[in-house]
Amino acid sequence: MCDNESSHERLQEYQKKIKELEKEIGFLKSENIRLEAILADLETGLSMVNKDFTITWANNKTYEILSETDPVGKKCHKVFSLSETPCSPCPVFESFKTGEPQRLEKYNLPQKKWYSIFSLPVKNLKGDVESVLEAVTDITEYKQAEIEALEEKKLLNQIMETSPAGIVVVDKNGFFIRVNSRAEEIAGLEIKEIYKRSYNDLKWEIKKVDGTDYPQEELPFNLVKKNKKPVFGIEHSIVRSDGKKIILSVNAAPIFDKNGMLECIVSVIEDISGLKKAYSELRHILEATTDGIWTWDFVSGELFFSSKYYTMLGYEDNEFAPGYENWINLIHPDDRESAIKTSEEYLKNKPENYENEFRLKTKTGEYKWIKARAKVTEWDGNGNPVYMIGSHEDITQRKRSEILLEDSKKRLSLALFGGGLGVWDWNFETGEYFFDEYWASMKGYSPCDLVPNLETWKKLIHPEDFPSLMERFNSHLKGLTEFYEAEYRMKRKDGTWIWILSKGKVFEKDKAGNPLRACGTHQDITEKKEYEKKQANLEKRLQHLYKMEALGALAGGIAHDFNNILVPIVGLSEMLMEDFPEDSEHYSYSREIFKSGMRGSELVKQILAFSRQSESETIPVKFQSIINDTVKLARATVPSSIDIKTNIDKKCGYINGNPTQLHQIVMNLIVNAYHAIESGNGIISLGLIQKYLDGDNLPGVSMAPGEYAVFTVEDTGKGISSDIMDKIFDPYFTTKGNDKGTGLGLSVIQGIVDEFKGCINVNSETGKGSVFTVYLPVVQKDVNIKNESGEDPEPEPKGTENILFIDDESPITNISKATLERLGYKVTAFNNSMEALELFRKKNEEFDLVITDMNMPEITGLELAVEVNFIKPGFPVIICTGFSERIDSEKAYDLGIKGFLKKPVVKSEMAKEVRRVLDNSKKS
Repeated sequence: MCDNESSHERLQEYQKKIKELEKEIGFLKSENIRLEAILADLETGLSMVNKDFTITWANNKTYEILSETDPVGKKCHKVFSLSETPCSPCPVFESFKTGEPQRLEKYNLPQKKWYSIFSLPVKNLKGDVESVLEAVTDITEYKQAEIEALEEKKLLNQIMETSPAGIVVVDKNGFFIRVNSRAEEIAGLEIKEIYKRSYNDLKWEIKKVDGTDYPQEELPFNLVKKNKKPVFGIEHSIVRSDGKKIILSVNAAPIFDKNGMLECIVSVIEDISGLKKAYSELRHILEATTDGIWTWDFVSGELFFSSKYYTMLGYEDNEFAPGYENWINLIHPDDRESAIKTSEEYLKNKPENYENEFRLKTKTGEYKWIKARAKVTEWDGNGNPVYMIGSHEDITQRKRSEILLEDSKKRLSLALFGGGLGVWDWNFETGEYFFDEYWASMKGYSPCDLVPNLETWKKLIHPEDFPSLMERFNSHLKGLTEFYEAEYRMKRKDGTWIWILSKGKVFEKDKAGNPLRACGTHQDITEKKEYEKKQANLEKRLQHLYKMEALGALAGGIAHDFNNILVPIVGLSEMLMEDFPEDSEHYSYSREIFKSGMRGSELVKQILAFSRQSESETIPVKFQSIINDTVKLARATVPSSIDIKTNIDKKCGYINGNPTQLHQIVMNLIVNAYHAIESGNGIISLGLIQKYLDGDNLPGVSMAPGEYAVFTVEDTGKGISSDIMDKIFDPYFTTKGNDKGTGLGLSVIQGIVDEFKGCINVNSETGKGSVFTVYLPVVQKDVNIKNESGEDPEPEPKGTENILFIDDESPITNISKATLERLGYKVTAFNNSMEALELFRKKNEEFDLVITDMNMPEITGLELAVEVNFIKPGFPVIICTGFSERIDSEKAYDLGIKGFLKKPVVKSEMAKEVRRVLDNSKKS
């Protein structure tokens, strides 16, 4: 029992100790982590090295120093010195050997850095060294500072001995402890004799420059010792041991030890005896000059202003102390920075002379312009200025004139720029051709791009324009014109041409009257020229339009009269054909008369199309199918040696047109191209695209913006000469033989195109073929093309109704009456519309239809229709005319007009229309 209890107690004690050990182990682990973190971030490189010099651990700084991604596992001498064998001496080796810490400074050649290396042996419990902790610190900056300090000391010794000034060092009691050779020369003593004296030795006989006693407390040594601050430019005289009196300029500064206590004083001394003498003499000389004279002693910092310097600014002589700061304060605020900078640059760059212009303030508060000139007359051995002399000249009046002139130039430049004018200046003696920046920029150049001579100007001028402009310029040179003025083209830098308006005048001549210089302007008038060209083209189009309208009106009148002549020819020949057997000679003659009449009718239609007085049914049409069908038809006529090519856009929209007239456009242009090629090989190319046109792109004067079908016919023929280009659309104008055309083809096409609110243009050059372009407006929505009937003609319908026929031409009334009567109708014919209207008022119930001519002397057909429907509302009327006036269908119906007949009327057409109107009238 006791043994069990004892075992249990021991077990609890062991468990308690285990927990304490675990707690201590945990603490040690956390402390180890903290230690590793601290070691990793140290600025000292730490690494652990074993006996074979292998690195077993390293912190972050070691990685950085060795520039290694992972030095662990590598030999320390390999990664540190790039050596295959241990370094010599090696602190790690010594620590393993002696068991003691080692310290060494070593230069790393590959890295070009100095390192302080400290090795600490790590021993086991037996006291044996198991490894070495190596600490490496970068001491490059320290070593460089040490080296630089040695170099500076060496350099200081060199400066001391080569300095043109005397340099002396005295201790805090005033005794000389260091003197250079120049100080030896100035003092007139050997260095060993100088070392025997103190600064304030009575043997020096220190006096002021003017010979009076110098207070001991104001001497440079005593001032520095008292104030612990440097002093500069203190002047005093001494009497050397040889009895010679010299004037010294002294700069002195204190040197302190590490505790801040005065250790010694360094002084720089200069013998300025000769300079002071020259300065005194110069001052008297400068007083006699008219300009303000100033001098600047850089050693002493003293400035001297002559009496004139003061009086030109309105001050009394010596009214303010001469000094650099006073000069700065007198400068106008706007000029101050520039004046200071110019002075500093002169002293830095050391040119031969200094010049500057700025404003200085006068006593009254006004400013005067000053021209400053100066020169450094003496530089020290280090290139620093010692003495400078200069003058101030009052240039206020000249400056005012220059400012006024500059303002005038600016105003002139702004005026020229605002007016878009570039300036040129021609020197006839030198050949120089000056031009300003804007003259060059309007040609796309900067002034430095162009050599300012006459050849530059000539090369830019268009060759075609040069003779005429020189003719104008020579006229001016001869005195024939007061001014020179010419318009010509000049080439821009990008190769394009612009139009220039050049104006100028000779303003300088020699005694013989020969020109020496001329000046003028250039103005870019390209836009004006383009506008004038557009205006000329527009005027040309308008003139052509007016001409065509006048010709159209004339053609319309001729067509009307011609139709009246053709009516009896066609009608009577038709009747004769009915009366004679078809195999008879008289039938053959009558048929030829009928065919000639119908050809005349077609000619009238062409005239009416040209004059835009014909009315044809317009429907939405796919122009592609008409072009293709016409090409197939033309292919049988055009020789196989001429190739017809097509490039038709199937997506081109519908156009409002008459299929027959559109066919006529295509066929006439193909035939025209065929005749242009004449004999031999050639190509006729037809194209169709859809294009949106607006603004300047619209080729026609009356065309509205929108989508257009653009139809082109191009040939490789002989082309059209420029002298007849404006006549090709005139009616009856042709260059073809009598067997090749009447001269109406193109005029008819233009009439049709104009009727469809389109336009036709031509581009041609002799020997290079022609391109005709037709523009027709596209319908905004897709529609179906109306199909033409292919049925056989029906027999002529007849009737027995009573018809009142009116026409002012007797031949027309006679033939029309006879034609209608042959169809079975009863006809009452009148040549006087008023008489016919009177009869209708009295006996309208006897008539079933009125057929009237449109244009009659007393009352027109429309007016007659109105009166007829007033007498008997809804009574049918047929208008018979050589024209087809556009009358709204509803309006025509309200007027009682139920149908139209076109002159010359063919019997079959008359029969169908009369029967249609009568039948519709009965139905209503």
